[in-house]
Amino acid sequence: MKIYYFTGTGNSYWTAKKLGEHFSAEVHPIIDFKNEKTVVVDDDVLGIVCPTYMSDIPWIVKDFLLKLSSQGKPYIFAILTSNHGESGKSFANIDHALLLKGMTLSLAFDLQMPGNCIESSAEQDRDRLVAAPARVAAFCEAIEHRKVNFTSDNKMAGSRFVEKSWFYSPYSIMKRFKIKNNCNGCGICAKVCPIDNISISSGRAVHGKGCAACYACVHWCPEHATIVNVPTFRGLRQYHHPEVALNTMLRK
Repeated sequence: MKIYYFTGTGNSYWTAKKLGEHFSAEVHPIIDFKNEKTVVVDDDVLGIVCPTYMSDIPWIVKDFLLKLSSQGKPYIFAILTSNHGESGKSFANIDHALLLKGMTLSLAFDLQMPGNCIESSAEQDRDRLVAAPARVAAFCEAIEHRKVNFTSDNKMAGSRFVEKSWFYSPYSIMKRFKIKNNCNGCGICAKVCPIDNISISSGRAVHGKGCAACYACVHWCPEHATIVNVPTFRGLRQYHHPEVALNTMLRK
C-alpha cells in the first residue's frame, strides 16, 4: 500500500499519517512528484488524501493523478478533508482521472475537519478534532475489508482537466494576497509553500502566479503578515492541525 497526500495546514497530512501508521504503509507528499512525468503504481492498494476546494480537488492533485501509470487494477481509496464534510464533484473527478489511466476509484470518504478558508467555530473545531480518530479508524476497517462504496459514471477526464479547476487560474480572487507591513522576511511562508510560489525580496514575501490556494502561507506565518486580499477573508484567523508541527511542513 502507498498513500499520497496534499496538505496546506495539516488536516490531510494528519489523516494520511494515521492511515500510514495503521497499515504500516508508505506515505508520500503529492508535491514531491510535481516534476515527474510518470508515477508508477506497483502496489495493490493506493490511497489519495487531500482537501476539497470549492467542491473540487486541488489542481495539483489533478495533475498528479494524470501522471499515474499501472499495469494492474489496484484497489483505490480516497479520503477528502473539508470544512463542510461534503466534496461535491471531487470524488467523481478523481475517478475520471483514474479511468483515463485504466483504474477506478473504489472507496470514497469525507472527513469533516476545522476550516482553513471558510471558518468553522472554535467549538466546531474541537468537536471535529475529537471525532476524527474514530472516523479514521472506521475508514481503516473499510479499507481492510476492501469495501466498495463508490459507483463510477464511466466518464474519463477530458482536455483541460487540470485547467478547469476553479482554483487553477492565477486570476482567481482566492489567490489574491496582501503582505502587511509587519512582514519581517523570515521566509517561513516560502518554506511551507508546497509549490515554491513564494520568494523573499528586499525583506518581504512576494507571491508568484503558481498558487495552489492551500493557504499554508496565511496560517503558518508567525507574524500574521499574509492575508487573503478578499473582503470576506481579511479577518481569517490562523489554523493548523494541532498535532502537526511547523517543522513537518517546511519544504526547504
